[in-house]
Amino acid sequence: ERHSWNSPADKFTIECRNKARVILAMIKQFQYHKLEIKDQFELISSTILTNIEKKLYKLPEFVQQQKQSLRKKQGDFLEAFDVVKKLLIDTYSELFITRKTSIQAEWLKFVGNLDSELLKALK
Repeated sequence: ERHSWNSPADKFTIECRNKARVILAMIKQFQYHKLEIKDQFELISSTILTNIEKKLYKLPEFVQQQKQSLRKKQGDFLEAFDVVKKLLIDTYSELFITRKTSIQAEWLKFVGNLDSELLKALK
């Protein structure tokens, strides 16, 4: 006798597999966003705020060069912060916003940990 793929058990299996694919895609998206955020933190952490070349400076020239360098680094920091902010907003709105209270609490812990990591990167 031929097997019918329309039995309740088969429908249940197909439905479970489809839901598992959706959940796997959500997990991969979360992991990707988390990795992108960590990359931005690494960029911030490795940024050198001064620009000193091996040459003799006159004080006004040195001060001007450092101000210019700091403006550039400030722009880089703001850009990295904007990337992190966008990733957090996207992650929350796409994956967490409609979840129950216990998952919201875990999201807050996650963001708190990221905040601590950002502070370490800035030191």
